[in-house]
Amino acid sequence: MFNIKSVVINGIARSGKNTFIKMCQEHMSRYNVYNLSTIDPIKKIVKDILKIDVIDKSDKYRKLLSDIKLSLTEYNNYTYHWIINQINKYIEINKYETNIFFIQCREPSEIQKFKNNINSITLLVTKPDLHIPNNIADQNVLNYKYDYIIENNSTLEQLNKKAISFCDTFLI
Repeated sequence: MFNIKSVVINGIARSGKNTFIKMCQEHMSRYNVYNLSTIDPIKKIVKDILKIDVIDKSDKYRKLLSDIKLSLTEYNNYTYHWIINQINKYIEINKYETNIFFIQCREPSEIQKFKNNINSITLLVTKPDLHIPNNIADQNVLNYKYDYIIENNSTLEQLNKKAISFCDTFLI
C-alpha cells in the first residue's frame, strides 16, 4: 500500500500558505512533499490560451481566476480531477516512498471532496487584518470548519516553529 498523506490548506490571499508549506517541506526533506494548487491549471489556461500573464495578483486577476475555476468546476470538476491526476502521477513515480501532499484549495465544497475522497486533513492559515479579495473563492475561505488552524500572527521564526510542530504532530 502507498504511504500518502494529504493536507488541504487554505487561507485568505497573503496569509502565508506558501511560506508555511515551504517550511514544512524543509522540515520533512526526507519525504516527498508536494505543493499542489487547484488554481494552477486555471492560471495555465489563462496564460496559454487567453495570453494573460499577470505577475501582480490584483483583485481583478484573482476574480478572473475564481470565475473561470467556478465555471469549470460546475462543468466537470476540472481542478479536482487535475489534482487527483497529479497525486496519482507522483505516487506512481515514488510508490515505495512517503508522499505528502499539500493541496491549496479555497472553496468549501471542493475542500470537502478532498476530505471525503482522499482522506485529507484540513488546515486554515490565518493572518490578522488581511483584505479579502472580491471573488467568491476568497470570500468563502472562513466558511468551513477546518481540522486545524495556524495563526500567522508573529515572526517567520514563530511560523516556522508552528510548521515544525504541525509536521511532527500530524504528518510524520
